[in-house]
Amino acid sequence: MNDTFGAENAEALLEEMEKLLAEKTEVEVINGNGVEMVALLDGRDMTDAIRISGEVLERFSHSFRVGETRCLCKAQIGLLEYPGLAQTPEDALLYLDRAVREAEKLWTEPVSGV
Repeated sequence: MNDTFGAENAEALLEEMEKLLAEKTEVEVINGNGVEMVALLDGRDMTDAIRISGEVLERFSHSFRVGETRCLCKAQIGLLEYPGLAQTPEDALLYLDRAVREAEKLWTEPVSGV
């Protein structure tokens, strides 16, 4: 993002994305490494998580204005119900990382037969 938008605009764009995620989830957003963000939807079920994810992804179909620049970017969302498949917080982080990598494949692998 720094190469495409410049460091200042990239930081502002990430802040906009974080605000959007916080607004849609109504929880504190944890910024993992700049481009990865986590929202813990305590007390909500997977149906809520899927609905919220759809709302966030829909917003990414439109550009963001950062200063005088319009930025169009993609997002991948990984979902994990915890406890469930993961029984420990460490397992949860591993599964979330895997979910995000799987979501990335949806953007990078060509779709055939369409």
